[in-house]
Amino acid sequence: MADSSKILNRARTFTIGDFSKLTGVHINSLLYYEKLGILRPTRGDRRTGYRHYTQTQLRVVEAIQLCVRAGLSLEGFRHFQQDGGERHIRYDRLLESAAVSLRRAIRDATALLREVQSVQALQRQGEAVAAGGVHEVRVAEHRCIVRAVAPGENPDDAYFALLRGMGKARLRMGYDNGALFIRRNGVERRYLYVDIAEPWEAGPVAPPCLRLPAARWQSQAVQGAILEPDADLPEGDCVVMERDLFTGDFAIDPPRLERLVSTTLQRRLPKWLTA
Repeated sequence: MADSSKILNRARTFTIGDFSKLTGVHINSLLYYEKLGILRPTRGDRRTGYRHYTQTQLRVVEAIQLCVRAGLSLEGFRHFQQDGGERHIRYDRLLESAAVSLRRAIRDATALLREVQSVQALQRQGEAVAAGGVHEVRVAEHRCIVRAVAPGENPDDAYFALLRGMGKARLRMGYDNGALFIRRNGVERRYLYVDIAEPWEAGPVAPPCLRLPAARWQSQAVQGAILEPDADLPEGDCVVMERDLFTGDFAIDPPRLERLVSTTLQRRLPKWLTA
């Protein structure tokens, strides 16, 4: 009688291969669940390595997959198992944690969508400038870190130093990076700037931060660079910004350049830029 019961119980279990097909979970994932201690085979053969699962364990896999889809860590799945076992699942805890995780994911995805849409707008603007002529473009307010370029200094060395400082400050660069030429009251300064993509907090290793106000610029595609000593620049007080021309077919090396000119923005920038 006992032998008949064992045979019957064995017939009602699934091999790991069949269990994988039934749940849609890869065998390697099932082995990982076993390693974490959140889904142990009902029966296993140490000699052959065969593993068997019961139909009731389908519910455990269902809960585990909910964790996976909600972006929750499987290392903490034991928190949802009553007394650390598989016979009970705390769905109240699981569903609340999943809801919190998904709300966070929606918030992050919404922020990323806004970023993508802003870059799309920048691309459309770049396409118009690349087509030729002078265009009036609006550049939204953004923050950047800046580094002055001394006369005779190699711009590549200055840019490398700027990026190293940015790394020490744990800042992620954005899409709008380039050079600035500022002339105010006849005093000229040249800078490299890198747009900040992440929230910025001042620290002992942080480079100077500049807030560029939203403004309208006269923009056109150019060949030369404003960091060159003989650059052809406007007369009088002005701000000239030069950046990569952002188009759908983006040229990385050598880049195409966009030059933007404002004759009023220098009045709204900090005085230390030309002190």
